[in-house]
Amino acid sequence: MTEHVVLSALMRVTRTNLRRSRKMRKINWFLGVGAGLAMGLITALLLSAFITPDPAARVKVINVPACAFQVKDKKVDFFSDGARLYLQKGPGEYIRAPLFLPHKVKILKMELVCIDDNEQGSIRVWLHRVNNDGSVSGSVGRIESVGASPEWRIFGDSVIDERVLDNVGNCYFINLRLPGTQEEGYVFGHLKVYYKGKW
Repeated sequence: MTEHVVLSALMRVTRTNLRRSRKMRKINWFLGVGAGLAMGLITALLLSAFITPDPAARVKVINVPACAFQVKDKKVDFFSDGARLYLQKGPGEYIRAPLFLPHKVKILKMELVCIDDNEQGSIRVWLHRVNNDGSVSGSVGRIESVGASPEWRIFGDSVIDERVLDNVGNCYFINLRLPGTQEEGYVFGHLKVYYKGKW
């Protein structure tokens, strides 16, 4: 009888110790997971304190070259070798090119690359919006050359009236105005359009 009582007591103590051991293992597991998460969070906070995202990394630029522009009147005497475009005869002309950009991007600015060696006029570029019914609903941006110089120059003083593009309700194109011929000092190179979105 005494041996049975002692054996039962030992078995109860063993079971109690096993239960406590299982609880301790669970507690240790949760403590380990919690410590790992805490260390990960601390590391992320420390990295964010020292690493600042570069806002310029989201900015992209598309070039619209001279060869993308089409003269609407076949009688217009012009020259284009891909890198430059100019009139050879006649008065000033409007020349157009498409603009392909993703939906909802934000236009930041435009830059005009050209030769303007004439104080009497300016090379002008407009960004136009066209509605789905085909009607041109106006300009949403513009830029022009100033002063006179026989050298290639970059003009960056653009005006953007409507920055976010809506490709669902509209499409967009570039309208270039050359006021005169190459002999009069006007040569178009290309247009740069700077934009950004949620990449």
